Amino acid sequence: MDNSNNVNPYINTIPKSLYDYNSQFNELEYKRFTELMIASNVMFVNKTPITSQVQSVEDFMYAIDVQRINDIKNCVKLLKGLAVFRQQCDHDQLILIKYGALEIHTLRSISYYDYQNEAFNIAIDENNTTVLQLTLLKQFGCDLYNNFKLFLNSLYRLYDMDDNILNLITVIILFNPNRPNLKHQETIKLEQKVYMHLLKRYLTMKYQNDCESSKRYLQLINTLLDLNFYDKRYKESSMSRPTLPALIHEIIVE
Repeated sequence: MDNSNNVNPYINTIPKSLYDYNSQFNELEYKRFTELMIASNVMFVNKTPITSQVQSVEDFMYAIDVQRINDIKNCVKLLKGLAVFRQQCDHDQLILIKYGALEIHTLRSISYYDYQNEAFNIAIDENNTTVLQLTLLKQFGCDLYNNFKLFLNSLYRLYDMDDNILNLITVIILFNPNRPNLKHQETIKLEQKVYMHLLKRYLTMKYQNDCESSKRYLQLINTLLDLNFYDKRYKESSMSRPTLPALIHEIIVE
């Protein structure tokens, strides 16, 4: 997907003065980072035996809906584990969840994406996992399939099988000050900057190379544009489906 004409609002929003150290978190950073890691435990993907493989688009959509609902519910649990989210007014909490949940689902689908076999391994219940081959997306158009495959493969390499990176990107998406009708936009913007700063710091400590960490940071932040694109595509296509699970309907209907 070509985003060359898009301006990414997430880039260059953190003061450079915050990057004067690169060996360890300070006390406040460590407290915020640790809180996020604990809250993010709800997003852990349980590994269950593979017992089936999806053969039809209908079954593909059903399995994705199951996982999407699970991701949305876990996203809410994660947010409630963060003091800064609980401090937001009820109105803004609902807005952040409503407009961020599907992007989070798409982002975190990388955690159950089988890179080698180009498939999603979706846990249907505690005892069964079904395999969804990415090629089934070709029935929605080859462009969608090719672009989404490139996105997943790129994200897979960028997040480096590191859940800490995935968790930080998750809250950066959730605390998006550009969501519509927020009452306390500046407060949300500040919290997003804090987590963007933590991501930058974490990458610096992880790779111990300013050039590598900066490159990865920018590439990770640029994935937010792709997530927004796929969120819009999903909402548009979902409106033509005869039925939708109640929770997903509530999320996508303006």
